[in-house]
Amino acid sequence: MDEHAEKTLQDIARERRNLFFGKYRGIVTEALTGTDLGKLQVSVPDVLGTQSAVAWPCVPFAGPKHGFVAIPEVGDGVWIEFEAGNPAQPIWVGCWWGSGDMPSPGDAKVRSWVTTGGLAVALDDDQNQISLQHPAGPSITISSDGITLSTDSATITLNSQGISLKGTTGVSS
Repeated sequence: MDEHAEKTLQDIARERRNLFFGKYRGIVTEALTGTDLGKLQVSVPDVLGTQSAVAWPCVPFAGPKHGFVAIPEVGDGVWIEFEAGNPAQPIWVGCWWGSGDMPSPGDAKVRSWVTTGGLAVALDDDQNQISLQHPAGPSITISSDGITLSTDSATITLNSQGISLKGTTGVSS
């Protein structure tokens, strides 16, 4: 191999040593607000050591004034990639749960979104229903049978038979 080709290969190898491809576990240290476009301050010890960096989001759907927004919170685990392998350009691409941290329901046929405060939306293919659940108890369920609104002491059902009111107190206006 000639001297120029060998030097070129050494330069390429040296440059590649400083690139990071694949996913790395990170932790959110700050969720940036305002005009920061869903960016997170993250620590990624395997790549950044004790330093932290600002990571851009990679989301499944985004455009001018529309998209899917679900920003991880401080302490949440996030998967980090680096644009073109550059450790100065982190991107958060998803999240991960620690052992025992996954919210229920965790069934493969139930798609759910549960907030830190316990507000929940569940799409259940097995039961063929959608449900909204408040942590204090009230819920709304939509199924092929109809719509049910429930609290601890009352239920309203709307279906093809009509409207059903059940509860311990009367109807008031």
